Amino acid sequence: MNENMDGFSPLPDGELFHEITPEGYVEGPCMMKRAGKYHFMYSTGNWTDGSYGVCVSTADRPEGPFIGAEKILEAQPPTADGPGHNGYLQKENGDFIVYHRRTVGDLNPHHRQLCIDELHFDEKGGMLPVIMT
Repeated sequence: MNENMDGFSPLPDGELFHEITPEGYVEGPCMMKRAGKYHFMYSTGNWTDGSYGVCVSTADRPEGPFIGAEKILEAQPPTADGPGHNGYLQKENGDFIVYHRRTVGDLNPHHRQLCIDELHFDEKGGMLPVIMT
């Protein structure tokens, strides 16, 4: 936005906007900043079946460029199916992912359960796959 908040200021390359939508993006975007890295999380797949999950891409700046599209949350039978559409919490005792999922075998896409699990990171700051509890 420009200083008056009534228009847009050009980016350093002169463009007003950059396309940053990752391949496979469906919905539920959110971005977490942790240890100087920006983790862009989003849902991918079909929310009515087991292909639904959460991917993460990482960048040094909030506008990108984002690298990778690692699936960090996906179906984990017999625990659950179709997890996605997440948010996150950063607390003194750790980082957490909040999302919804379905019971394995329940084909009604509206029977969702709200869940929260821990987020873990590797030594380079990369987000590790979520283990559903």
